[in-house]
Amino acid sequence: MAKELFLGLDLSTQSLTAVVIDLSNKEIRQNSLNFDNRYPSYKTEGGVIICEDPKVAHSDPRMWIEALDDILNWLKEKGLTAHIRGIGVSAQQHGSEYLNHDGPK
Repeated sequence: MAKELFLGLDLSTQSLTAVVIDLSNKEIRQNSLNFDNRYPSYKTEGGVIICEDPKVAHSDPRMWIEALDDILNWLKEKGLTAHIRGIGVSAQQHGSEYLNHDGPK
């Protein structure tokens, strides 16, 4: 296996996807975690919590963190983390996260 790998992370509304490539841009591994299927306790539909107002959509950011932890654990299980030399991240086009001093409470 190549010693220099690069990780791409894409956080979309519906999932978190990781792609690992080597220097020749050859895909080594890919894993995608669908939020609705993988994290049913968050009660999402299409990655969002359905609200009474159809113009409003929410997602619990703890779901995204849980998904990132799961992706990082997957990379570790596959023995890839020691070889990753760079990370690229793309995320949802629209979104805001508002926290106060109590954080997720």
